[in-house]
Amino acid sequence: MNELTLQNVTKKYGQKTALDGCSLIFKTGINALLGPNGSGKTTMMNIIADLIPANSGSVLWNGTSIAKLGAEYRGILGFMPQNVNLYKRFSAADNLRYFGKLKGLSTSQVEEDIPRLLEKVNLSDCVNKKFGSFSGGMKQRLGIAVTIMNKPKLVIFDEPTAGLDPKERMRFRDILRELSEDAVVILSTHIVSDVEMLADNIILLKEGKVCESGTAEELQEKYTPEASSDRTVLETVYMNFFGEG
Repeated sequence: MNELTLQNVTKKYGQKTALDGCSLIFKTGINALLGPNGSGKTTMMNIIADLIPANSGSVLWNGTSIAKLGAEYRGILGFMPQNVNLYKRFSAADNLRYFGKLKGLSTSQVEEDIPRLLEKVNLSDCVNKKFGSFSGGMKQRLGIAVTIMNKPKLVIFDEPTAGLDPKERMRFRDILRELSEDAVVILSTHIVSDVEMLADNIILLKEGKVCESGTAEELQEKYTPEASSDRTVLETVYMNFFGEG
């Protein structure tokens, strides 16, 4: 069982506080971050991914600061940002080769993994197609393949289902289930129904603060006794907690 811990993490941009003393424990399984725009979700994920520094507080992987782990930490990390930016002139396979090398994978391992990864994200027929010609959904799917290619123990997805049709969202759920068997998965999405059936832990963020966390059932019991007829349980909790806005 792996564990990522945030200890009193604060991040400010000038006078604006993006994260305000956040303390959390993410364990093996699917951990969903939910909150309105500006709640601090992306800032939190960027700090966890070691892309930006916190002003104060610590991030620990299995009890050790990620700053001390350095390259070892990056070796177990997979991060997919909200905007997938791969090389437009590279084919799907060439993007996987390039990022596989950056992740320290052997050439033979990458060549073996390319067909498996592209099949997993339903891009087998696009192996030699240039990334620049991809649709938005196809770009997201290749981004998912790049993110998971090093079999990471910590996986972060920022709005990964944007642009995916319902069938591909279901395929992505299967990928999440598989990953969560032995990895800490952190997922941010505006599609509340995507996490209701999957998340082992749901964290509610508002104005840079952790307001609540727990399973969908625990949040439902605390914030609303019954789901409305036209919303799922978690959608009802979300609306009751954050309001219509």
